[in-house]
Amino acid sequence: MTHICPVNGEKINEPTVRTVAGIVVILAAVGIYFQLYFIFLLLSYDFFVRGFYKREFSLLRFIAIQITNQLNFKEKLIDAAPKRFAAKIGFIFSVIILSLLLLQHFHIALMVTIILIVCAILESVFAYCLGCQFYSIFISVKDYFQKSIPQ
Repeated sequence: MTHICPVNGEKINEPTVRTVAGIVVILAAVGIYFQLYFIFLLLSYDFFVRGFYKREFSLLRFIAIQITNQLNFKEKLIDAAPKRFAAKIGFIFSVIILSLLLLQHFHIALMVTIILIVCAILESVFAYCLGCQFYSIFISVKDYFQKSIPQ
C-alpha cells in the first residue's frame, strides 16, 4: 500500500496545529478521568468546525494561536488537508466517546479515548499525523471496491 496524503494547497501553521493537539491530549485525559461528558461535547464541536466547517470557529484553535504567539513559536506552514481529514476522524472519535459515556460504557470509552490521546500525542510531540495513514487505508479500500464492482 502506498502512502498518500490529501493535499489542497491551503496552508496552516504547524505550531498551532501541534498546540491544538496538546490541548486535545489534556482535555481528553481530564474528560475521561473525571467522566466529564461536556469535555467530549466540546471536543466534538471543535473537531467538527475544524474538519467540516470553518476552522475560524474553533475555540481550541483560538487558544492555540494565543499560546503560539505568546511563546513566539516560529511559523511553519503546512498543507491543511491532512489536518482537516484528521479533525474529521477526531470528530468521529469524540462522538463515539461521548455516546459511550452517556450509555455508561466507561471501559470502552476509555479505550477509544486512549487511541485519541495517542494520536494527539503523536501529532503534538512528534508532528506525526496518523490521519495520513488512515487516509491511505481509506483510499486503498475505496479503490479496491471500485475496481471489484463491475461497471
